[in-house]
Amino acid sequence: MLEIVESEVQANPSCACEIVKTAIKASDSDLAFVTAIVEASITAAPDCWRIASQCAIATMPDSITSVQALLAKLDPNSGNEKVCSSKGTKSVKSATVAVVAEHF
Repeated sequence: MLEIVESEVQANPSCACEIVKTAIKASDSDLAFVTAIVEASITAAPDCWRIASQCAIATMPDSITSVQALLAKLDPNSGNEKVCSSKGTKSVKSATVAVVAEHF
């Protein structure tokens, strides 16, 4: 699943939030896996670190400590998130469908 998250976020950075949320919901993730999902998303689109982490925490509030620890480790403060504020070429639906389809 992590490879799918990474490839989908890389192809659709403007959909990072939806992809992260879908991956978390589809996998009934534990804290460690939620953190791994966020890390895969950040690896794929470093400029989207803030939106990916916020969406993960919103989806699974118990992950706040582990996601914050990941962010401290990665120090993604160099991103400017310009890529995340614009619409990608693919739709959110197609990106999230790919994550869900690969899970089943």
